[in-house]
Amino acid sequence: MKRQLFTCLFTTLLAGALLFQCTTEKKEVRLRLKFPPQQVLYWNVDYKKHTSVYEDDSLVVNEDKNMSHVSREEVVEIIDSVKARLKLTSFYEYEKPDKDDSTKKVKVTDTSIVFYVQDDRGVNHDLTLEGKNDSALVEYNLRLYEQLAPRYPDQPISAGYTWSNSVKVMLKNGEINDATTTYRFKAFVREAGYDCAVVEFKGNTIVPYNHTYECGAQDIRIDRRQYEGAFYLAYREGIIIRDEERYTFEAEGMRIKEGRQIDLKIKSEGSYSYYLTKAEGTL
Repeated sequence: MKRQLFTCLFTTLLAGALLFQCTTEKKEVRLRLKFPPQQVLYWNVDYKKHTSVYEDDSLVVNEDKNMSHVSREEVVEIIDSVKARLKLTSFYEYEKPDKDDSTKKVKVTDTSIVFYVQDDRGVNHDLTLEGKNDSALVEYNLRLYEQLAPRYPDQPISAGYTWSNSVKVMLKNGEINDATTTYRFKAFVREAGYDCAVVEFKGNTIVPYNHTYECGAQDIRIDRRQYEGAFYLAYREGIIIRDEERYTFEAEGMRIKEGRQIDLKIKSEGSYSYYLTKAEGTL
């Protein structure tokens, strides 16, 4: 446990004797996000994963994917003293088969935009996917983010403190499962020029998925994820400086395609990391 060493006090007494007193006290901070009106944050994101997809026990996808992109988060509206509406724009660049020659690949650039309302404890209260009118996908993401939200403690805490966020998930068969993440405030560090609290985490998510694709196929499944990692929160500015995570993912259910019901299993494992590259308008 990291402690702050206070200045040792020296006092001269009657006979000229020297009294030496040294005390220590825990350093405590209140972990919160902050949303100044003009704040804009930029992150670089690296992502890698291996995915296997099985239809009726036959392997139909077996691929590795490495991606990097840049994300920009802007504060677009202050809702109240603890919530703001944010705009997250991600800029992607990747390769895909050439439509005129499948033996060749062409480089493609793309963007995705998400609007969401977030509070200072890291909880999302609303979500809009620009260009997509898909209520099922929005509901899926809101459930996922509810389980991933750190829900920072109300009181100031010191290194060594732990807390948990637990959400009960009821499945269609009536079974109730717990999605729980445990957080541990590991240490104070200096990262990228910021005073940060390092928070380790380990947990799981359980989210029902029901989505119809543009081609007409429909997936109905339960997504389960195990993950662990650590993030660095600049506690004075209230911004995430760095986040690293490793995960495993399993989904089971069915795929309805061309009028046929197919047993579906998806397995994936991977990691991602993102780190702040620029911050504008922070406190």
